[in-house]
Amino acid sequence: DVIYAAGEMKRQVFVPVFAVNGMRVAEDARGVLAQTDVDMVDIGRSTLVNPAWAADALAGRDTGKCLDCSVCRWRIDADQCAGRKLLQYKRQME
Repeated sequence: DVIYAAGEMKRQVFVPVFAVNGMRVAEDARGVLAQTDVDMVDIGRSTLVNPAWAADALAGRDTGKCLDCSVCRWRIDADQCAGRKLLQYKRQME
């Protein structure tokens, strides 16, 4: 597994190591940090869905996630991103 390979790499080098590869939700990031020796996890596409991803994760709120659309609507118009729209809908329903 690529993410856990980063943990093994950390044991071999003396520089900060980031784990990257499809982490979408805070639970995934927390799990990687807890189970490996990596210094940081990189959340990519989910921060496009929710620019406040880190603050929401720390506060225990739903962070939203990238839905891996076949055609990324965020690239065309961020407001049309399906993951972003879903997160907004969930927040309105709270």
